[in-house]
Amino acid sequence: MRTVAFLAVFTLLLLASSCDVYKSWKLENDVKGALAKDNRTAMSDFEVSVAGDGVITITGEVDNNEHLDAVTLIAKAVPGVKQVINNCTTPEPASNGMLDDTVTPSVATGGAL
Repeated sequence: MRTVAFLAVFTLLLLASSCDVYKSWKLENDVKGALAKDNRTAMSDFEVSVAGDGVITITGEVDNNEHLDAVTLIAKAVPGVKQVINNCTTPEPASNGMLDDTVTPSVATGGAL
């Protein structure tokens, strides 16, 4: 009898934890989908993780501060999201005023000078 009761409790715990995993997975994918649909964030890559009940953390890089704010607003609009931790960044300007990820052409000398 004890074995049956143990198996029943174990099964219920397993089902409950799998429901939490599914909810987290769904919330993560819903947030990623919402970010992918918005023009301000569609071109950026994001990592989204769910910790706790509706608490999400987003990391990635966006073009500017307006898009940085948009990440939070878009994520908060997703049903089930209760708190957004936005760890996204924007590119830092280099000393020459250009963005660090800007490709600057170099002059090829080719052969003797």
